[in-house]
Amino acid sequence: MLDVNARVGQPVSPADTLFVVGEIDRVWIVLDVYERDLSKVHIGDAVHAEVLAYPQRTFEGHVDYVGGIVDPVRRAVSTRIVIDNPEMLLRPGMSVTTRILHDDASDAGVSLWVPRSAITSIDGQPFVFIEKKPGQYLLRAVLRGEDVEGDSEILKGLSVGEPVVTEGTFVLKSELLKEQMGKND
Repeated sequence: MLDVNARVGQPVSPADTLFVVGEIDRVWIVLDVYERDLSKVHIGDAVHAEVLAYPQRTFEGHVDYVGGIVDPVRRAVSTRIVIDNPEMLLRPGMSVTTRILHDDASDAGVSLWVPRSAITSIDGQPFVFIEKKPGQYLLRAVLRGEDVEGDSEILKGLSVGEPVVTEGTFVLKSELLKEQMGKND
C-alpha cells in the first residue's frame, strides 16, 4: 500500500481516492526525448538516473519503451525507463535526472541542455556561470542552440558534468559587473 487516505468514520464519495495500491520494487521513469535526439535512443539502452533525495547515488536501468508518436507541439516522444528498486529508495513523484548511455563511449553527438535561467547575457552574448568550488564561480561564454520548454541547448563552451549555476545568476552577474566597474576607475 503506497498511500492511505481513509479514516474510520470518515464520510466518502465515489470521487474520493481512499487507497493507492502499488509496488515500487521496480519503477518507471517516463521522459520526453526530443525529435532531433530520437535516432540516438533505442530499446535496451542503459540509463543512469539520479534523484535529489540521494545525490551521491546513481541508479541503473534501461530504456523499455520508445513511443511511436511525436507530440506536434513539444516535438518530443514519450519514452519509458525501467529501474529495479530493491531498496525501495525511489518513489513516485521524485525529481529525476537521466542520462541515456550509448554504445559509443564518447559524448560526440550528445545534446547538452541547461535551464534557460542558467544563461545570462552580457553585451548581447550568452554566458553561464560554472561553480568551480563552493562560493567560487567562473563566467564562461557559450554558443546557444534551440530553446525548448524552458531549456536551452548548448552547442559550444560547456562540457557534460560541469556544474552550472541555475539560480541567482542575476546576482552573480551584478557582482561581476560591479567588480569590473571598480577596476575601471
